[in-house]
Amino acid sequence: NIDARLHAIRFNLGETQVESAGFVPTPDVDFTWNSADKHADVTLSAADLTCTASAVGRMVRGTLGKSSGKWYFEVTFNTSATWTTAGIVLSSASLATLGGGTGVYVIGPAHTYSPAGSDSHASTISAGDVAGIAVDFDAGKIWFSSNNVWVTNAGPADPATAAVPRYSSIPAGTYYPGSAPGLETVTINTTLTYTPPSGFSPWA
Repeated sequence: NIDARLHAIRFNLGETQVESAGFVPTPDVDFTWNSADKHADVTLSAADLTCTASAVGRMVRGTLGKSSGKWYFEVTFNTSATWTTAGIVLSSASLATLGGGTGVYVIGPAHTYSPAGSDSHASTISAGDVAGIAVDFDAGKIWFSSNNVWVTNAGPADPATAAVPRYSSIPAGTYYPGSAPGLETVTINTTLTYTPPSGFSPWA
């Protein structure tokens, strides 16, 4: 009961041998941070999977937007500080917005943010921790997790049963993964660390 990856295929066709080497498995998610859709203070690295910034409150969006369905993605807070955030943002959201701006729903180490403002949470996100984002666009609901524990202040949260979403009544629109790394570094998990909630698909 372990994961396995295929690295090569070898076929013997009579006297002819055909080999496919260096096979690269399909990633769980296939978006990156968008080099054409970021604040000038944001720098990308690691094939545009990692973002950092030279100032607080500078944002970058991902390359793949969603407007319907149930989707899940993760980022790793490689380094983490008070102003590091990640979540979903509209294409119209300001790239100079840390959180709480129009069309911005994100999680930070001690707070989540929505257009209504900030809300504290007890699921502290430290350096090396994984933040999960599960969004049901059809129902207008979003959940955040820290190392697979869903953030809640009102009883057990679970996207699979639609229990205790962090935010509801999310306006319709096309949303993109987004991050304001806040002088720290945030990396997209192309291979998910945790299994998406039942009914949710990897953001791809």
